[in-house]
Amino acid sequence: MPVWIDGGPRRRRGRRTVALAMLPALAVGGAAALLSTPNIIDDPALAAGNDVTFTGQGNGHGRGLGQWGAFGYAKSGWKAEQIVAHYYGGSQLARADVKLPVRVHLTTQKAANVLAPAGAKIGDQPVAPGQAVRLEGGNAVITTGCNGPVVKTVPAGEDATIDPLNGETNRPVGELLKFCGTDTAYRGAIAAKDGKVFNVVNIEDYVRGVVPVESKVEWADQGGYEALRAQAIAARSYALAEGAKRGDRYNDTQDSQVYGGAAKEDPRTDKAVASTAGLVMAKNGYAVSTEFSSSTGGFTAGGDFTAVKDDGDVVSPFKNWTQKVPAAKISQEFGVGALKSVRVVKTQSAQAGRVEAVEIVGADRTVTVKGDEVRKKLGLRSDWFTIDGQNPASTPAAPGAPSAPGATSASSSAAPAPVPGRVVDQP
Repeated sequence: MPVWIDGGPRRRRGRRTVALAMLPALAVGGAAALLSTPNIIDDPALAAGNDVTFTGQGNGHGRGLGQWGAFGYAKSGWKAEQIVAHYYGGSQLARADVKLPVRVHLTTQKAANVLAPAGAKIGDQPVAPGQAVRLEGGNAVITTGCNGPVVKTVPAGEDATIDPLNGETNRPVGELLKFCGTDTAYRGAIAAKDGKVFNVVNIEDYVRGVVPVESKVEWADQGGYEALRAQAIAARSYALAEGAKRGDRYNDTQDSQVYGGAAKEDPRTDKAVASTAGLVMAKNGYAVSTEFSSSTGGFTAGGDFTAVKDDGDVVSPFKNWTQKVPAAKISQEFGVGALKSVRVVKTQSAQAGRVEAVEIVGADRTVTVKGDEVRKKLGLRSDWFTIDGQNPASTPAAPGAPSAPGATSASSSAAPAPVPGRVVDQP
């Protein structure tokens, strides 16, 4: 939801009934609740024509798992089960049915027109190997190959679905349906409804197409394999929770989770997915929306999960950043007229300086907006920032280097060891 998952519009639907087998809770230390405390900060004198300099920490919304932090913890010896327990406090590991389906809107596909190399079916209508199917106007048009002559046209209904002959997980690539024109392969079925194209896919096959594009597969070669396993657990839990709520609004973009289908699969992330099959984070028997982002800056943002110190984030290239924004852009984005001043008026706490409120004064009007809105409209890396020229009432404590770990079992409460080196690419 990165910046990786940014929670988009939410639509409440009836909860999907998913039987989850609860696993023993994991004790992971370091959790600390953040209380919202107002920090009234001096108003800097900013000339309207100048750039405004923001200095901050982290990359993304900071809620839930931090991907760079997970990488840091993995390199220091933490297992995936420890990592997710640390970031998703208040929930616990559970096991979901590995055959549950996910329905994903494929936003880049404008038509359901697929080749069936190994054959397919539309309801009771068989599609021979090498034939293609095009869904249009409530009908399924079967052709010889993607551009060949029409073999047959059959009724397909309003919610037409092209099913593979075998819908089980982990089928050979040669059996998968491929979109005509792009040759992009997807596991599971292809459906069309109301002008949209969907992939109806088994949860395990879906996660295989998420982890390699939402994280960095090369981390498996750099001591970060457990971070990929943690990402698989988060991706699976988020998909089941959000898919049940959003229905046909769940898609393949950052609004939900970036999903690349079979074309993006990698043996390293396939292994991580298989090793965590069915594992999710749950509350009261239901999978929870396990949001994640690139880098927490050293402390998570809280929200649905308890805010915690993130010592693993010490390896993040976004641990600290500086961005300059023209005053004219601030004026335009917030409609205040010529900019007179901009100041942080409230932060989350002394531990994590995530901004809760910013006052923007212009020639036409004054507005007070949320820090996250400032982040999004001005393109800042996170909502943990200060504005140069201000004198903060209190400075957030910088997270220190992690200490050496104790036992590496899932129940260990030890902090991670220092991580050598620095990774420079954004996941």
